[in-house]
Amino acid sequence: MPTSFNYSVKVFDPATTGVDTIVPTISGADSIAVLQAAPFTFTKLPLATAYDVRARERTAMTIDGAENGLNNWLTTTSGQYNLFVSSPVAAGSKAYHIAHLGNRLQSITTAAPLYVRSGATLNFSSKLGIATVSEFARVKISTDGGTTYTEVFSRQGTGTTVADPTYQSISIPLTAYVGSVITVKFAFESLSTFFNSAANDFGWYFDEINFVNVDQLKNPSTFTASLNGSFNFIPLLAGGYALEVRPQLYDEFPLDWGPIKAITAFVDNSPRIEFLANTTLGDATLKMDFNTQNLAGGAVLQLIKASSVNGPWSVESGATFEAVGGNTQRVTIPWNADPTTVYRIQAN
Repeated sequence: MPTSFNYSVKVFDPATTGVDTIVPTISGADSIAVLQAAPFTFTKLPLATAYDVRARERTAMTIDGAENGLNNWLTTTSGQYNLFVSSPVAAGSKAYHIAHLGNRLQSITTAAPLYVRSGATLNFSSKLGIATVSEFARVKISTDGGTTYTEVFSRQGTGTTVADPTYQSISIPLTAYVGSVITVKFAFESLSTFFNSAANDFGWYFDEINFVNVDQLKNPSTFTASLNGSFNFIPLLAGGYALEVRPQLYDEFPLDWGPIKAITAFVDNSPRIEFLANTTLGDATLKMDFNTQNLAGGAVLQLIKASSVNGPWSVESGATFEAVGGNTQRVTIPWNADPTTVYRIQAN
């Protein structure tokens, strides 16, 4: 007997977020001290069974005029021709040059991921030489690691004459990409016909590539965050860092990384005294180890005490100090068996 069924099919794009999407957004200080643990929290996701934290060094891009080679770039080229020319240049001693020599696609792509900050722009000098009307000089931006690209600049060839007799100044606002991690490609492409030549005046010349308010992300390290939605980060060096959190489902299925929290680490030169965990209680003495940093020369240490953290405070006259090693010192006092006493160390 014929049977019919009625059912609904819901079609969705897994790459498009919905109104109920929760992302692990990090909260915490924008500026933290080197070699000191800084606390951060993040938005937890339902059903997440683990969280990864990724930290990457964040370094501002500088002007790239081709004088330093391909340190910042990956190439997709063919044919035997020089990517660097000494003429024509917009400034300095060299410029980039890509041409169609045996292949319709020639490009250079940023080697490191780039983090876009507020007010970001991409500036460069462009000079398209002899190119057919099917040849295009293009700049493209990807937000998915190079899988797909969006065109942000295009210059079409004019036929048998030089398209740009002189370098043209190009400025591309990156407002739409603020907070994103991008990949940038300079590509010389052909839809059909092209001049199979890299001789003088053929192809695309560009120079003085200047990313403003854009950072390279390098040297990633990954560690585990707490399930309560928190973690500590200890920067080893001064400079910029980018922090991200990624949830895992069932401890083996990682989701996407959340938005970047950009922070800056600085060297803290302020005086600092910190008790350590190794406190020793003897028969008649209490020994407490502590670290000191950036104390003024000739500073005099005193142990002060009170019955509560609110004071009043008085000097512990029986305290003696001794060096343990490095920045670590030890203070020893007679133990009076009073567990309610609060101690502090001050430097005068």
